Amino acid sequence: MEYTVSNVHECFENCVIMFQQQAESKNQTISLTEQIMYPYVYMDEPHLSEVCLNIISNAIKYTNTGGWISCNVVQKSCEKEDWCNMIISITDNGIGYKKPPV
Repeated sequence: MEYTVSNVHECFENCVIMFQQQAESKNQTISLTEQIMYPYVYMDEPHLSEVCLNIISNAIKYTNTGGWISCNVVQKSCEKEDWCNMIISITDNGIGYKKPPV
């Protein structure tokens, strides 16, 4: 783990920017929505970025031409003072996957 004080907005904005051109080449829309209380948080930015980049890459790959990818980051208050929980969601209107039979 590589915990450091990092800028949440820059972390996610950089992930989206890295794939902007690829999404545009497929006529896809990629967006970032944020509700951030604390712009600087103590987090493992390299690993968090890696996970987000992998998910965005898959979203672009499995979303048809003209589709959309939406990245959302929401911080929620926490019981500990000056702490927060982050809810990160990356959604798309791609092909999805079939649930395995139970």
